[in-house]
Amino acid sequence: MPVIVTTEISQQTQFGYETLLSKIESELEASQELILHSSHRLSNGWRIVEIWETPEAANRFFVTHVAPNLPTRNLPFRSFQDLHNCIRPEMTENGSAQNSEDK
Repeated sequence: MPVIVTTEISQQTQFGYETLLSKIESELEASQELILHSSHRLSNGWRIVEIWETPEAANRFFVTHVAPNLPTRNLPFRSFQDLHNCIRPEMTENGSAQNSEDK
């Protein structure tokens, strides 16, 4: 069952997040085990919320692609929660969601 991974980085800025994202975005997009990646500003930093097929897939990606690009002085806090369900819309060829009326 999929897992939601919440990562919080204190004192992170939008520029810092986008700089890191630019280094790993192609790997995120190519991942067959990532379901969703999103982020937003916090009052004191940045939060990333992801849904992965398994915790192992999330950790493998983090260790391989994210951790090598992080400054050692500001490591993120990561938490995992098993999901009860995860409903995924069917996707069109261009990557947009397709509902049942579009079929």
